[in-house]
Amino acid sequence: MRLIINLALVALVALLIYALYDSIREPIAFKDVKETREQIVQEKLTKIRVAQEACIWLFDELRWMLIRCRRGLCPVSPVA
Repeated sequence: MRLIINLALVALVALLIYALYDSIREPIAFKDVKETREQIVQEKLTKIRVAQEACIWLFDELRWMLIRCRRGLCPVSPVA
């Protein structure tokens, strides 16, 4: 009977040691994953910024072209 209790206690101690090890290892692994995700997000945000700047530039060009056409200074000549 005493042997069974000792084996159960040893198993419980081993389980607790593993739980402690896992609780320490998890934040370290999360830090690596967090840095990787932050890098990916930075790259995506950079691409979005470039696309927004291009869109703003195109919108400005279109706006100026429409203003010129309304004033009769349209750079496009009619097709004969």
